[in-house]
Amino acid sequence: MRNTGKFGVVAMAAMVSLATIGGCPGSDARTSNQGGGSLLSAGSKVLNDQLSSLNADEVQLATDVILSQPDSVIAPLSDEQAQAIVNILADNNLNSLDDIQNAIDNPDQFNISDEDQKVLEALGEGLQSA
Repeated sequence: MRNTGKFGVVAMAAMVSLATIGGCPGSDARTSNQGGGSLLSAGSKVLNDQLSSLNADEVQLATDVILSQPDSVIAPLSDEQAQAIVNILADNNLNSLDDIQNAIDNPDQFNISDEDQKVLEALGEGLQSA
């Protein structure tokens, strides 16, 4: 008979640690209805130049961290706004912060659908009034 007691304790401790660090999936309806994820999964994608693989929930979670900072000027992203950001990242193959800077520096090479443009313009208007 194999002794799985130690392994079970270690596995449980690891799962509790990850849930504590990354958040429990499904704990917030706003950030678990478009692919789910956690700060851990979002952070991993950002650090590994995989921005275009972020889902809308991960985008919302990441912006929520910014919201928690003093003097934050952004409001929580709606599902529609987060999805527009996901679409833009994927449509333009933006995977790294350098890719985003390149898109900012070369806006003529940047593609955005009319629908996503409208969503982000509404977000921008909200920022200006804050």
